[in-house]
Amino acid sequence: MKVLIVGGFGFIGKHLIENAITKNISFTVIARKDPDVQWVKYAYILENSLDDKALQNLAAEHDALVYLASSSIPATGSFLKEFPTNVEPAVQLVERLTYHNPELKVIYLSSGGQVYGNGYKRPMKESDNCEPMSPYGFGKLMTEQSLSYLHRSRGTKIAILRVANPVGKWQVGLRQGLVNVVYQSLMLKEPLKIFGTGAELRDYIDVDELALLIINVASMDFDLETWNVGSGVGTATIQLVEKIESFLGIEGEKVFLPRRPVDPESAVLNCEKIEKQLGWKARMSIDDVLEKTLNSKLKTASF
Repeated sequence: MKVLIVGGFGFIGKHLIENAITKNISFTVIARKDPDVQWVKYAYILENSLDDKALQNLAAEHDALVYLASSSIPATGSFLKEFPTNVEPAVQLVERLTYHNPELKVIYLSSGGQVYGNGYKRPMKESDNCEPMSPYGFGKLMTEQSLSYLHRSRGTKIAILRVANPVGKWQVGLRQGLVNVVYQSLMLKEPLKIFGTGAELRDYIDVDELALLIINVASMDFDLETWNVGSGVGTATIQLVEKIESFLGIEGEKVFLPRRPVDPESAVLNCEKIEKQLGWKARMSIDDVLEKTLNSKLKTASF
């Protein structure tokens, strides 16, 4: 099996690369420019995404496509920019690659925390209505529906993974998840902004468990599938903050601000479907995930 990865030098992508190497999985990462030196040997530089000859060659050489790329995050983004910035590039690339290789399997990472919206106080199922509250979530849902249309219209093999909040060592900066935001605020002794009461619930999983699942799905046969990927356990924001404070032995200043319109009160995923169909279940508790991630960050002094 050989896997083509789009967005492979982002947070999830780097973990996917590391796990693919460990599993001796052949892969290529499509990039628009040279990445950092440690990743450059895995990159295929595609400056023009409409280079049909290059796409034809890539499609012929690979068995599965994993699409991770996104240029926006839940807290920001523009409704009007989502289609040209995120939806169109994803669908266009999938359409051309699968045109050249109809057997190419497509795995698309969507957002379990954003596509469902704010209408559910219980863990959300794949069959629940999707009413996203953010441009980011709306873009993810539009991409899901566009890829589903490709399956209906010409049989393209699509697996949609609605992922919870992955946590891991390659999360850096203030754009990639609450765990790193809290960690950075505490280490730099800066006030931590908490949007809402702190009681808002989120679902967290270890990113390496996610990466291994992606590799497993890439090796499978499927037609059109949508699976939630999470722990099924809700952790309150303030609870997560306190766990990180306890681990680091640091109590930071907290500033509570009104909950943003893009933030659901609860975003916890029901993962019974993927457990029943694939036998997959998140194994690590939130405490284990935090210990693993924070130890790694402390070792490398990364933010």
